[in-house]
Amino acid sequence: MGDIVKQIGDGFTGIIEPMTQGIKTAFSHLIYADPAAAEPVLSDIAKVGLTVGGIGLAIGLVMGIFAFIKHLRG
Repeated sequence: MGDIVKQIGDGFTGIIEPMTQGIKTAFSHLIYADPAAAEPVLSDIAKVGLTVGGIGLAIGLVMGIFAFIKHLRG
């Protein structure tokens, strides 16, 4: 019984490292156009994500200020 548990544990350890390496590679390729370049350049997906996030943050900040002013006025 102990041998079966050891085999299962060895299988999990053998799989986790390639999976984490694959996830790391996928995210670096998602963020950068060419991650291996001397000066990495943001990919188009990352640029769109940062732009949309910035717009959402700006809208939320402005709406929060208006809500705060409305709360102060009663």
